[in-house]
Amino acid sequence: MLLEMRNITKKYPGVIALYKVDFELRAGEVMALIGQNGAGKTTLVKILAGAVRPSEGEIFLKGKRISIKSPEVAYSLGFSFIYQEGGLINGLSGIENIFIGRHYPKRRGIINWRELTKNGEELKKRFNIEVELKKPVEHLSPLERKKIEILKALSREPKILVLDEPTASLTKRETDQLFNIIKSLKKHGIGIIYISHFLDEVFKVADRITILRDGKRVAMLPLEKATKDMLIMYELGEEIKTFKNIGSQQFQKEKALEVINLSTSSGLKNINFTLHRGEILGIFGLGGQGKTRLAMTLMGNEAILDGEIKIYGVKVNISSPMGALKKGIVLIPQDRTKHGIIEELSIAQNLTLPILSKIVYKKLPLVLNLKEEKKLTYKIMRELNIKAKNHRILIKNLSGGNKQKVVIGKGILKKACIFIFDEPTQGLDIKAREEVYEHLIRLSNKGISQIVISSDIDELFKITHRIMVMKDGTIKNILPTKETTSHEILSISYGGNNEHI
Repeated sequence: MLLEMRNITKKYPGVIALYKVDFELRAGEVMALIGQNGAGKTTLVKILAGAVRPSEGEIFLKGKRISIKSPEVAYSLGFSFIYQEGGLINGLSGIENIFIGRHYPKRRGIINWRELTKNGEELKKRFNIEVELKKPVEHLSPLERKKIEILKALSREPKILVLDEPTASLTKRETDQLFNIIKSLKKHGIGIIYISHFLDEVFKVADRITILRDGKRVAMLPLEKATKDMLIMYELGEEIKTFKNIGSQQFQKEKALEVINLSTSSGLKNINFTLHRGEILGIFGLGGQGKTRLAMTLMGNEAILDGEIKIYGVKVNISSPMGALKKGIVLIPQDRTKHGIIEELSIAQNLTLPILSKIVYKKLPLVLNLKEEKKLTYKIMRELNIKAKNHRILIKNLSGGNKQKVVIGKGILKKACIFIFDEPTQGLDIKAREEVYEHLIRLSNKGISQIVISSDIDELFKITHRIMVMKDGTIKNILPTKETTSHEILSISYGGNNEHI
């Protein structure tokens, strides 16, 4: 056995994050580690990374008991980690990111770039990973960035590689390419711990599965003995409700948003579509095809070269996010932690940030009405089922699902008429995803129009009325969800059908 963790317990004041957890990993094996947010996965990984010390328990590497006292010790023992948030530094090239923190080869006191590049190319060849090394990483696609992170981890010659939600920002095709890389790593004898909320991925890539719930290991089983329903039951301890596709529900004919012959400086070309009152319009496409650029344009972050935008029949000029907000458009961003909330503020402060002018005393416009702030905050907390002890809890202490609800709540308090969701359930567990779907459907039933950008095609089939497919900065097709299939949507996104409806 490559790695064994026995009776691992981690206690914090008033909280037991892990209780007598056993975990194991063989060389050349992919062990999936699954569970809801808060189940204990992150704590377990932090113990392996040397960021957290266990309160009780033992860890063995190849049969020898070890003590992981720091991240430096973890790396020296052969552990490498690739986290969901990413660990690359913009402004540096791929090759610089791969070897940063180590001694670069030097010649006469100057970095020997030829030797450094040679080392990187040899690493690529050894593990059959093709990626440009000289480009600044901010110019790379999500998959290319992930490849650089993998090469960075492999440059330390790890025995164990931990992948935390590695496909969160990848398309299906990119995900398949990543799985091929993982298969190659297995052949080199590297043990892989694969953390994911996407069970379909687990069945494609894992050899065995460990499930945590409420800080305890509830099951460990080989892939061939697992079913999706079984894993959900283990994760939740209850059955999850299933949603019927809402595409058969009729949205209103009134046009909430019209985009006419829109072209932008960022490469969008001749964009034409209509979003109706109460409609949920999905947008699908491969990486870099224009989905997020369209969202940024509607929010006033991209220069419009030609065309026009109408909101409820009125032509509007949106030149900034503040301008979009004033017109009733809100964006729920892909990276909710970086762009959707301020982590050092409370739930109440985050929720009421867009409406501060409405919760100050009329005679004292610089003084907040804390009673009104509390009233509005608890209204949203009840409506969206935000789980927290009180409204003053710092938002950084909430789970990912509850953070996403706060971001949605900001739009509700602002009384937005159009919501744009960019990857709304990225990084959320099964139950949190289903709760987000519920809230989107409730918004639709209230007549609020929504655009949902997602790389999860199954998600779009669950919650949308129509699906728009983008490729090369253009709209290739718009199809009623109930009249299409995932195969047809993928075919169009790969260039198989250019007919526009």
